Amino acid sequence: MGEMISSIAHQWRQPLNLLSLKKDLLILSYENDELDESLLLEYNKSVDDTIRYMSKTIDDFRNFFKPSKQKELFDVVQSIYDVVNMIQSQLNQQAIKLTIHHESQTIEFLGYPNEFKQVIINLIKNAQDAINAQKLKGVIDIYLTENEECVTIEVQDNAGGVPDTIRSKIFEPYFTTKFQKQGTGLGLYMSKSIIERNMNGRLSVENRNNGALFTILLQKNRQGLMGEG
Repeated sequence: MGEMISSIAHQWRQPLNLLSLKKDLLILSYENDELDESLLLEYNKSVDDTIRYMSKTIDDFRNFFKPSKQKELFDVVQSIYDVVNMIQSQLNQQAIKLTIHHESQTIEFLGYPNEFKQVIINLIKNAQDAINAQKLKGVIDIYLTENEECVTIEVQDNAGGVPDTIRSKIFEPYFTTKFQKQGTGLGLYMSKSIIERNMNGRLSVENRNNGALFTILLQKNRQGLMGEG
């Protein structure tokens, strides 16, 4: 809930500034005797568009956090773009460059789309927090590939990686390296549970290219990945 409210606040900041600017321009136009019907209609349309955008933001976040009741065929690529669009303003504010790499424009998978989106936002937020802690010029890369057997999603950052001493613990409940006000230690635990218990997959982490690499494997057939390796 805290993440959602924070994201909405970031998404609303620019349109609120725009509404404030339009109000000031409207008053200025009136005082300068420049306010005619066409200008008034132009201001009105701009304000209406901004309000509709803000309303859509609320609907997007409300739907995002609504649990999926049953499995459905969804587009993995579009789901990741949906997540990034919701938090892009936060990444921009912190000068973090996020790039999504994929050859296929559509990758379909039978699963729980909203829960999947929550996993993706959790992995991105963890990368974002790690980058901010290191005070780096942040880079996050998301790679999507598929074959006949599985869909693979990799989330790579450049924040130095996960220390060997804690890598085996980061998926445990209530384990966190953050201050208590910054996290509960449940995000990665819940993400692993969603992927491995509900979506026939596996979530793992390793260090690569001076950063942490989280890998999601989603098995397309009914036999899961839990018994492998």
